[in-house]
Amino acid sequence: MKKRIIPIILLLITLSYFGYRKVLSKTSNENTYYGIVEAETVNASFEIPGRIREILVTEGQGIKEGDIIAALYSKEGEIKLEMAGLSKEGALNELDRVKEGSRREEIDVQKALVEQAKSQVEQGQALLNQAKNNLNIAKINLDYKRKVYEDYEELYNKNSISKFELNNAKNQLDLAEKNYENAKEQLRIAQSQLESFNANLKAQEAKLKLLLNGGQII
Repeated sequence: MKKRIIPIILLLITLSYFGYRKVLSKTSNENTYYGIVEAETVNASFEIPGRIREILVTEGQGIKEGDIIAALYSKEGEIKLEMAGLSKEGALNELDRVKEGSRREEIDVQKALVEQAKSQVEQGQALLNQAKNNLNIAKINLDYKRKVYEDYEELYNKNSISKFELNNAKNQLDLAEKNYENAKEQLRIAQSQLESFNANLKAQEAKLKLLLNGGQII
């Protein structure tokens, strides 16, 4: 009789346990699983040797190719950085030398342009003086031809000269008037040209002064 009771008790205990587990599973929204997660170990290396100075990621953090995960104390890296700085400094010095040489050459060119502008001003002044002289001559000739024509006209009225002689004097007067007007136009052109030459000289001198003071012509 006792042997039959013991199995029954064990059966009741087993059913009670599974019934209790079922009730727990209904009252909880979370499932608990048990097992073993396998992790893959990856060896990381650096292009240059050195001691790790700082780790830039945390355990379990996701990373992708190209991410920086650590920084090194690297003598070689410091040397390369220093060499890069020296190379940059050398390049800048070379650039300064090129600029300085280019500036000297630019100044020499500008000086030549100033001298050329001065020469143009001198030529313009000479042309202006010549134009003034030509105008004076043309004015004297015009006054003379006008006086001749007036005298011939008076003589013609007195029947002392022919119509042909009077017309010839008139043609000479017309020519003198035309020469005088041309001389005035040449004087105007010479004055305008000289003004242009003077303006160009001032501009070239201003550019040279700018270069000598360290400026740059745009």
